[in-house]
Amino acid sequence: MEYRINEGTLVLPGQWSDRSYNALLPALSEVPGFNIVISRDELPYGTEFDDYMAVQMKKFRTTLKGFVLEHEEALVLAERPARFLEFSWKNENTQIFQSVLVINDQPCILSLTSTSPGRYPDEVRAQVKEAFLGFTFA
Repeated sequence: MEYRINEGTLVLPGQWSDRSYNALLPALSEVPGFNIVISRDELPYGTEFDDYMAVQMKKFRTTLKGFVLEHEEALVLAERPARFLEFSWKNENTQIFQSVLVINDQPCILSLTSTSPGRYPDEVRAQVKEAFLGFTFA
């Protein structure tokens, strides 16, 4: 397997499953603690994307204290089914706000997640959504 990252390439023998995470932090941010994480998962064999999303939503509702779904949008991105979500939840005394784009790049599930302690301004929220929806596949 040839695995490419921003810094270079790693060649590994045999088959590997990419479950990596990339964490991006703005150099200068008006919102302390703001970040974007890109993660990868696999769509289980025989599972439809809608079923995968239903399981993820159930996990959010049961594991994130005070979970509130603010927006959910089914869409197609680069000819692939996708879901854009905005929600909030409580971590101790801090309200956490997240925007998530989940893309079915079968068999890979690619998730782009922005997280902010507290609600970020609507302008930042719109910029995150625009950036996420502008994602292109290599």
